[in-house]
Amino acid sequence: RITLALAPDKAEYIRAYNANLEMNQPCLMPLVIPPTDWTVDMPGGYHHALRCALGRHLFCGVSTVRDHALKQQSPEDILATVNTLQRTPWKINTEILTVVEQIDALGGGRAGLPQAQNYTMPSRPESIDTDPEVLRKWKRATHAATQQNVRLTAERLSFMKTYDVAERMAQHRAIYFPYAADFRGRLYVISSHLTPQGDDLSRACLLFAEGKPVDAEARRWLALHGAAMLDMTPQGDKLSMLTLAERIAWIDANSTRILSAANDPLGDRWWMDADKPLQFLAFCFEWRNLAQDSAYICCLPVSIDGTCNGLQ
Repeated sequence: RITLALAPDKAEYIRAYNANLEMNQPCLMPLVIPPTDWTVDMPGGYHHALRCALGRHLFCGVSTVRDHALKQQSPEDILATVNTLQRTPWKINTEILTVVEQIDALGGGRAGLPQAQNYTMPSRPESIDTDPEVLRKWKRATHAATQQNVRLTAERLSFMKTYDVAERMAQHRAIYFPYAADFRGRLYVISSHLTPQGDDLSRACLLFAEGKPVDAEARRWLALHGAAMLDMTPQGDKLSMLTLAERIAWIDANSTRILSAANDPLGDRWWMDADKPLQFLAFCFEWRNLAQDSAYICCLPVSIDGTCNGLQ
């Protein structure tokens, strides 16, 4: 009987090669056609091979019996919610993508984007061999710089993956995200890197593919969304500490400045200090478009936070 096994160096080569492929072409991408519906008996989400490879469970991390029992409790509500989310078409915010590319070309380090260059390592002092205190300080500074560069590398990698997926998806008129649930029933996007549940960059890059006209009530919620994404004003006031009416009033009073940021993001950079700068810039673009055309169809997702999520 003969057993074949990979040599350790070949196994390491394949691991590194696959890691490189994952960076350049993530396996779990957004879909350009609607995902497969989940049913009580059949898995949903991805099509074809990935549909089976990711398992048959809507509720991840539970047994087949438990998964089936959960779906049987209220299948219409659970499955309708998941399938509605999956059928919601999205598109890429190309204006945000362009600004992100420009900031990165300038070296990054602004608007929440990681800087392109590593932190400089401290130079070795001349008295390091004769002065223990100098040696100790130099080691601390070197360790701190090394840790900063490790974090920076991870941030750059995450940024590059998200940006790359968004750039690939920008050519499509509509994209879709497959969903699954955890054992608590919370719903999560299955695809990697670019998701509506991601970081500031990920969310700012996404718009609904199907928009809605902005009436007075919609304008009110759009203003509140902009206030939430900014949070801290240039004057140092926290908008989250104000009433809803006061937040809307601040947005209206500063519309000229908001439009300036939308028209020249790299020239008027005050928006870069927002709590969620890229999502706030996406709001600035929508506020400008609405100011130019009262019949403008808005596609921006407006976030509404829960007040007592601890009860979940």
